[in-house]
Amino acid sequence: MRRVWIILWPCLLASPGRAETAEERIAAAPPRETPAVEHFRRAHDLLIRADEARDRGDHAAAVGAYREALAAYAGLAQRYPEWQPGVTRFRISYCDSQIEALVKLTAGAPLSGAPPAPPADPGDKPALPLAPPAPEMSAAREDAAREAAARARLLMAEGRDEEARAALVGALRDDPDDPAVRTLLGLTHCRAGEYQNAMYVMEAVVFDNPSDPIARLALGAAYFGIGRMADAREQVERAIVIEPESAAAHFNLAQIMLAADPPDIAAARLHYDKAVELGAERDEAIDAALGETEENAGPAAPAAGPDEAALSEELLR
Repeated sequence: MRRVWIILWPCLLASPGRAETAEERIAAAPPRETPAVEHFRRAHDLLIRADEARDRGDHAAAVGAYREALAAYAGLAQRYPEWQPGVTRFRISYCDSQIEALVKLTAGAPLSGAPPAPPADPGDKPALPLAPPAPEMSAAREDAAREAAARARLLMAEGRDEEARAALVGALRDDPDDPAVRTLLGLTHCRAGEYQNAMYVMEAVVFDNPSDPIARLALGAAYFGIGRMADAREQVERAIVIEPESAAAHFNLAQIMLAADPPDIAAARLHYDKAVELGAERDEAIDAALGETEENAGPAAPAAGPDEAALSEELLR
């Protein structure tokens, strides 16, 4: 099994003269203010409005706003298919699921928020009442998500990933925005080798939680799995900027450096040593790759890549 660690330290990479640190590269990157971003923001505003209407029990307004948001996200996917496709697909699915849930919830009752009409026949059941106030709804969803995440961690620790995934999917029906549940779901895809699915899940999580180092490491593992090496490196480096003392991030970055073409041996050694210093176990394959290069001056053996076991250890604590 490939191992995925998570750590973040702004390091100096080997190159002629002084190399840029990860922070310097990130700070120097120009802001990406594009029409696609503006389009996404408009859709996101509609989504927030829909969530607020849903939580206060105004289902008519919620359904209308979700439909507007759904149309906006669909337009984004059509006009800018290469821009954050995972985020866009997740949001489209979310809007669709919320519309379906609200329609079922209010079946036979007016969406205006008025009390349900009495049943036509005494034997019929009345229409479902409106949802409870927002604070109660939010607390219930949060509790359900926490319980599902805790159960999923136990199941994953026992290797029962399919059962864990079922629990997580169920939790997302109650609280589609819970970052811990979504990150664990992404990890189950990584552990199954379903890196494309993991990418779709984790791109949305990182977009919503850009300062979460574990989410970035999981996304980096997904990118590595589908061969997007530059993107994998960027996510892990950003994770290190956020959490400099993460052994997993340094471990992953060392593997990414070894898998580069050509391998960056000096940087790989630097991050690998840092990961071990921070508590990571030594890896025979990495030791061999670095040792062969240093002793024989030949090319390093290809790295196996980030290993989901280490990322699992980080997430399942």
